[in-house]
Amino acid sequence: MTRRPPLRAIVRRVHLWLGLSIGALFAFAGLTGSILVFYPEIDAALNPALRAVPYDARARSWQAIVDTLHREHPTRTGAWRIEVTGDGGAVPVRYYQPRETAGHDFAPFLAWVDPVRLTTIRIGFWGDTVVTWIYDLHYRLLLEKPGGVVMGIAGIVMLGMIASGIWAWWPRPGSWWRALRFKRDAAPLRRLYDWHKLIGLGGAILVLVVTATGVMLDLPDQTRFVIACASPLYRTPPRAVVARGAPCRSIDWSPLPNTSSPEPRSPGSRRRPRRSAPSGSISRRSANPAAVSRAPTSGSIPIPAPSSRRATGLPRPAATSC
Repeated sequence: MTRRPPLRAIVRRVHLWLGLSIGALFAFAGLTGSILVFYPEIDAALNPALRAVPYDARARSWQAIVDTLHREHPTRTGAWRIEVTGDGGAVPVRYYQPRETAGHDFAPFLAWVDPVRLTTIRIGFWGDTVVTWIYDLHYRLLLEKPGGVVMGIAGIVMLGMIASGIWAWWPRPGSWWRALRFKRDAAPLRRLYDWHKLIGLGGAILVLVVTATGVMLDLPDQTRFVIACASPLYRTPPRAVVARGAPCRSIDWSPLPNTSSPEPRSPGSRRRPRRSAPSGSISRRSANPAAVSRAPTSGSIPIPAPSSRRATGLPRPAATSC
């Protein structure tokens, strides 16, 4: 009768094969994610038009940026979204429902406005630029929603691989020092195992957090209950509708100082502008992370076109022009 292998040996074999399969995908995601950490710098380096705008150049008002968009892109009558950044330079904006990419799950029209000359200096669509293409590759393997599901499931399997590695390593009572010791005089293969063991243990918490949050981003509907257990979810209020013929009030943009601490340009920023007074002025506050849309956006202000009568944009109330 063949004796069954011990549970620890089975777990080690599971960990080995998961590492040889899903580990390759995880390494690929880590590489592309590391590139995206520097995506504003990479984007500027690849586009001379953005570098030509002085780093400290700022618009005299956000209304001037809005007027520029309406003047130079009159056929785009939907909502624009201005990305509010703390740095000077070109102002990035997005138009989320262009006719040209209507068949795609997420492919907004992108534009950059010179804040001094008040003219559009660069345009394109999401996925056509190098950094947005890398983001789609990292986030969804260029497969839109099906790719997001694949990456989410792969992340769950990756969590199992991490757990199996910790289980397989976990020392018996009284063996902790030997399990944590690096054997310098051992054979090369043994030293390689020790490097793998110690590096894995040292980064286990970070890898678990990054992988778990990545799963939540790829499978937001399936993991919403997890976020709700830690923090109440923000419920989107009804959209405000301006009655036809009602007087339209302009927005006071002046309370947005240039020296404030706005969102970074990198994906996943967690702050949003909000309307703080009946006059329509805008201030800042920390937003509930659960209210952040699944699309990668910086802190932004949704701006409908002049003919629009419905305020649209982020899940959080924001100032609009009409």
